[in-house]
Amino acid sequence: MSKESKGPPESVSSNVVAQGQAPARVRPESAWNETAGRMKRGDRQALAELYDGTSAVVYGMILRILGDPAVAQEALVEAYSRAWSRVHTFDSGCSSLVAWLILLARGVALERRDRKPAEAKMMPADDRQVLERAFFDGVSEGDLRGALTRLRQKKGEGGA
Repeated sequence: MSKESKGPPESVSSNVVAQGQAPARVRPESAWNETAGRMKRGDRQALAELYDGTSAVVYGMILRILGDPAVAQEALVEAYSRAWSRVHTFDSGCSSLVAWLILLARGVALERRDRKPAEAKMMPADDRQVLERAFFDGVSEGDLRGALTRLRQKKGEGGA
């Protein structure tokens, strides 16, 4: 993915995020619990308040895990989407809303970091190496097909 991206949400200073100092808005725990209750009742404005109050610190944490601003932005959106759809699992007796959100967002970031492209999982290592050489060394499609054919023939001879 490209290193150029939309970057953090507009409400986040790139300077703050780059330095890993993205502050969360300070609110009493009772206010966050009220926000969670409103979200559970379907109040989208409550989700917006949660985002406005926490997205800077959540984005900063996700960016530190993923290292790519574009991927971090996608993960941030996914984290708040999950928070919206899973808010019914939040229990104020077990944790704060912000801690719950940070753990949820961390999980999203770790899933994205550990996710491997499906093609790489399914493609044999030798074939993947040939494909990478074609991409990085500018090998033509015809040369690539020939190399894959020779590789498969060689495997057939050696494996029989």
